[in-house]
Amino acid sequence: PFHVNGHFALDSARRNLWRDDNGVGVRSDWNNNLMTSLIAPACVELLIQLKRRYCPGPDPTMTILQGTPLHVVKDTLRKYLFFFPANRLDIQPDWYCLVKAVYNCIHADLKRLLPVVRTPQMDNSDIHSVIYISWVNTSTTNKSRAFFDNLLQDELQHVKNTEYNLTSRKSVAENVYRLKALLLDIGFNLIHSCDETANLYLCLQDAGIPVSYATPNDVRNFLHTFSSPDTSCHVGKLPCRLQQSNFKLVHHLKLLVDYCFKDVEEEEVKIEGLPLSITMDNMLHVFDSKRPKFLTTHHELIPSRKEMFMNTLYIKYSKMLSKAGVAKNFDISSFGDLLGSVLLREYRTKIPVKWKDTFPSDSWLKNVWNFVSENIALKEDQVDLKPSFDTVLDILKDWALLPGIKFMAREKLVVPDHDVLLPLSLMHVAIFPQGQNDKVFHTLMKAGCIQLAVNKICSKDNQMMPLLAQHTANIENPSSILKAMEYMIQTSAFKTANLTDKDF
Repeated sequence: PFHVNGHFALDSARRNLWRDDNGVGVRSDWNNNLMTSLIAPACVELLIQLKRRYCPGPDPTMTILQGTPLHVVKDTLRKYLFFFPANRLDIQPDWYCLVKAVYNCIHADLKRLLPVVRTPQMDNSDIHSVIYISWVNTSTTNKSRAFFDNLLQDELQHVKNTEYNLTSRKSVAENVYRLKALLLDIGFNLIHSCDETANLYLCLQDAGIPVSYATPNDVRNFLHTFSSPDTSCHVGKLPCRLQQSNFKLVHHLKLLVDYCFKDVEEEEVKIEGLPLSITMDNMLHVFDSKRPKFLTTHHELIPSRKEMFMNTLYIKYSKMLSKAGVAKNFDISSFGDLLGSVLLREYRTKIPVKWKDTFPSDSWLKNVWNFVSENIALKEDQVDLKPSFDTVLDILKDWALLPGIKFMAREKLVVPDHDVLLPLSLMHVAIFPQGQNDKVFHTLMKAGCIQLAVNKICSKDNQMMPLLAQHTANIENPSSILKAMEYMIQTSAFKTANLTDKDF
């Protein structure tokens, strides 16, 4: 048996630790060795015992608490975390090496002393049926790496740079609360946030231990692992309905998407493979450049093919998603290719057809023409970017998308009889409603000609109006009227029997 002297070497006044010149000497080495090799491991063992006392249970990696209010759990963790040594200004510099040694000891042995708190419900209530505390270490290599939580401070700082008032602060706080709950729910290890863990982060950093606050890049890297066999990322098996995934709601997914893409301007982001793509049919997919989806505000034009369109929450990221090849532009050609899944076969025609009450509806048709007006070159500087109106007419030529009105003669009056739809190849047959008080116009309507139903296409101040006037028959252009009459006569649709001698 032998005896170890556990006393520190003190200075002559016996009030402070002994200091050798330049910190080099037998006594300084003795003091440092006592702190790093004896006291530091003892402190770590004390923290382990405190963890067992405050959060008892057979599993050192997980504590399960049933029927314990959340505020009680938080108070307990605060008491436990209070015992972690901190670099405070009021302690002598000699003791800093002890603080550093404690954290190096925790890191070297990868002790699971940091709490990650999970509750099964995402609501803001205090009472939960069960609360899970996962105990994590400072490892940077394992699949369940833990991150410190600075989300609220980050987001509030971002808001401070834009708009800063009580309402915006409250809204940010609520969204961050939901985002944290969602990240924890899918398995992301976010260390419990309180004043004590903020100090703990700084102490670990001072000790040279590679700890970090969670960033969008960390969350993206975590999400990319969702399909790995040993992953701790629990999104769900994709594709699946959003409600069956751990995201549950579109609002939750939007919070995560906005967070993951918030730094897109600063760095290149790997979009491919992220399990964050939701289509208009509420199915969750991975972003896949082999199967890109349409990204447009005009998805309602093809209501039967919702699986082909991304949710509009991605509109503000359209440039980035298109560049990554996971989103594609919904243009006139795409619309033409998909029209067969929307309109009945009889609307693909070379002759005017009667407009049935069922479909297409007035609003759908107006949306189509709104889409057309947004996607054609209305000015010379747009010619290289968008197709001309003539190109659009050619692409959609066989589809009855042009609304018109057929008239009938009744007791010397000309009254609307029924609505028709013309294929765009017959646009020249429709008569533009200009000079409606003109006797010639009146006579043409009486004879069975078709008036263009402009009000079902667009408003009078729309930039497309001159193009419609130019491509239809117009009273001010007699040759265009003759061309329209020629078609009507050839198809026996021009009813001369309705006309009197005065009309001729």
